[in-house]
Amino acid sequence: MGKSSIAKQFGWGPRSATAIELGRRVRESRWRRGLTQGELGHPLSRGYVSALESGWTLPSLGTLLLLSERLGVTVGELLDGVNSSATRVYTPVHEPQTTNQGRGRRKRTRAQDRDPHPAG
Repeated sequence: MGKSSIAKQFGWGPRSATAIELGRRVRESRWRRGLTQGELGHPLSRGYVSALESGWTLPSLGTLLLLSERLGVTVGELLDGVNSSATRVYTPVHEPQTTNQGRGRRKRTRAQDRDPHPAG
């Protein structure tokens, strides 16, 4: 199973303290609402909800929104304080890095490549 967008951003993985705590919060909220795993997750599988509650996976943002609506809680209530050591600054983990190399520089000719000290 691929990493969720949350896991990518913070480097959280399966069975991390964050995944376990989020799963615990989802499970407790589900119990309070009297929902089964299948009822909570539909159209997701019961197995997915089980993996989430056990800390084996982290949901995507879309899935987290779906679950929070069904649980009658906000996403913030599920995530608030889940991992106090999380990075507070956004870092573009999976975005291509761009540099300014090559901008504003003239293209070298073959003659300049051969002679490192051209006249003039």
